[in-house]
Amino acid sequence: MRLHGFTLIESVMVLIIIGILIVFVAPILTTAVGAYDQTSRNIEVLTKIRYTMERLAREMRSIRRDPVNTANYDIVTGSMTASTFEFCRADGTRVTISYSNPNLKIGYTTGFASSCSASAATTQNLSDAATSFTMAYVTAAGGVAAGKNDVAYVDITMTTTGTSTLAYTSSMRVDMRNP
Repeated sequence: MRLHGFTLIESVMVLIIIGILIVFVAPILTTAVGAYDQTSRNIEVLTKIRYTMERLAREMRSIRRDPVNTANYDIVTGSMTASTFEFCRADGTRVTISYSNPNLKIGYTTGFASSCSASAATTQNLSDAATSFTMAYVTAAGGVAAGKNDVAYVDITMTTTGTSTLAYTSSMRVDMRNP
């Protein structure tokens, strides 16, 4: 009478073959999972920097610029530094952009009828991973702006990193809107 089943030798051979397959397949799977994780983190950093730069450009494009009538300038006097910029939108909202490593913040104060004279009160983080951030104020001719009446463009440069990611730098030139 023949019993159905596997012999000890057959079972050991199957375990040896499975072991050999695991030894060769495991490093491939580990590398693939590591590459996926690294790519996901890099994409997250790139998404954050893209969102931040687009948001800054959208806010800055709302600044009125009228070289003939300096009363139409919405840039707050004395607020044009490499890490801080304050201006007023046409709706009376004061906007403050400020950088203190690693946080890039934007603040809003609303409720002004004709001018915005107080600093922005409500702030929110645009980025918490900015390793460097600078703004340069440029004239229409391409030189350095001496004051708010000379600003035609704002050049923004930002470098962002994440956990175990590369450092990514993004630069953008924002053109001031004419009224």
